[in-house]
Amino acid sequence: MNREEKKEYQKKYQREYYQRPEAKTKRKEYREKNKEKINKQKREYSYIPEVKKKRKEYNKEYHQRPKFKVKRKEYEKIPEVKKRIKEYRLKRKYNLTLKQLNTLLIKQDNKCAICNCLFGKIKLNKPSVDHNHSTKKIRGVLCNNCNTGLGFFKDNISNLNSAIKYLKENDKKD
Repeated sequence: MNREEKKEYQKKYQREYYQRPEAKTKRKEYREKNKEKINKQKREYSYIPEVKKKRKEYNKEYHQRPKFKVKRKEYEKIPEVKKRIKEYRLKRKYNLTLKQLNTLLIKQDNKCAICNCLFGKIKLNKPSVDHNHSTKKIRGVLCNNCNTGLGFFKDNISNLNSAIKYLKENDKKD
């Protein structure tokens, strides 16, 4: 085993060792017991002239670097970023992956479960995940109009029945 291989082996061993739970608890216990000693060492280290000089040079160099400011809206237009954001929101909000959403859309023939309109690129015809707010269970995929309509009726069946009754009564008058 040459010198480079030995270094790599040691790095790998140390990484594995420090990932073990017992090593983490040992480090935590040591830090709790020797809190004052560690803080004192940190303070003393930061006042060493060489360290101070090095830090000053680094800060100077850092502040002279060009800053790349990209507005969030411009950043979100990049297709890969858009996809990642969509995946993140689906996972966080509904615990759903893009693959699962696509299978739901295939089951529904890429149509809204209520009005059967085709989903397209238009904002109003984008698929929206419909879910029960109390149980968080996903019911299906709806168009934006149907999803907001259900939301306005607060997912209450009696409210929807009343709306249907109202529409039927008023259609007869015309």
